[in-house]
Amino acid sequence: MSVKITKGNKNDIYIASVFSKDLSGKLFGDKSYISKELFHQLLSNGI
Repeated sequence: MSVKITKGNKNDIYIASVFSKDLSGKLFGDKSYISKELFHQLLSNGI
């Protein structure tokens, strides 16, 4: 399990992209924060 807390003025899509680079397995979050680009990045990483 991993957690990252950021300031309120950070773009959640950017944080998700950075945060998921070393992630394996499953990622749970609010669907409204995913972009097409992030979706394809996660898919190509097997998440």
